[in-house]
Amino acid sequence: MKLNSLRPAWDRYKRTSQIPDITTDEILEVIGQDVQAGYQVQRLLYNTILFSFLIVFCQTC
Repeated sequence: MKLNSLRPAWDRYKRTSQIPDITTDEILEVIGQDVQAGYQVQRLLYNTILFSFLIVFCQTC
């Protein structure tokens, strides 16, 4: 399938389109922020559970 005939139309569309170009660095930055936010929530939940367990355990001693 030859798509070379569509190349000029695609280039013209990209030039006239209002969608800003996104670099791979920007995409990776967004993905990295989501992953870091997930780790922060997981760490907060783990610390809360551990703290609650220690409070209950220490009061029974």
